[in-house]
Amino acid sequence: GWFDVVVDGIRGQYPDHEKSHKKSVEKIIQDVWLEMNDSLTALEKIRVVNHILYKVYGFCGIADRKMKLPDYILGNVLRTQKGNPLSLGLLYLIVTQGVHLPVFGVNLPTHFILVYMDDFISLKQAQDYTSKEVLFYLNPFNKGAIFRSSEIALFLKQLKIKEHPGFFLPSDNLTVIRRLLAEMISVHLFNKNQDKAKDLKYLLNALK
Repeated sequence: GWFDVVVDGIRGQYPDHEKSHKKSVEKIIQDVWLEMNDSLTALEKIRVVNHILYKVYGFCGIADRKMKLPDYILGNVLRTQKGNPLSLGLLYLIVTQGVHLPVFGVNLPTHFILVYMDDFISLKQAQDYTSKEVLFYLNPFNKGAIFRSSEIALFLKQLKIKEHPGFFLPSDNLTVIRRLLAEMISVHLFNKNQDKAKDLKYLLNALK
């Protein structure tokens, strides 16, 4: 699955990012599966996911919002139960897609969020959905809080960023991985780790 792309792509960037962490994710997915059934509404399904991730496992956002490499490493997030918006969003995506929920990343500037698409239709590729099929948005950094498109519009207005359809629609997993790599490159450059930034740039350019 695409979890392996995330793990394999940044192995060597952080020595303790091992494939053994995949078992931890699979255990979370199994725990969510056990609470799921077809009679649940979309909101009820998300409440199950939120309960498992944030109550049972205790995942939470990091108070220090400085960009630090460990905060992007999924193995580190699993070990400490803490992450930034992107790494918690990645974990949330892996879990929800692992139980076949129509949850996707949204490539919103400066803050990574998720979207839950219409689940009364067959699961589609991210690019095949339209805005009419959006049910609600999720903030994985804030314990899976649910919100509407009007809050995205307000957020963009506050940042003085012009609205773009892509800020409201689902992105495919490759786009999410590219965002992860781009942010990690920024951290390396900030810390003057030119060689590691160069390695990730090579991987980023290969993922097109």
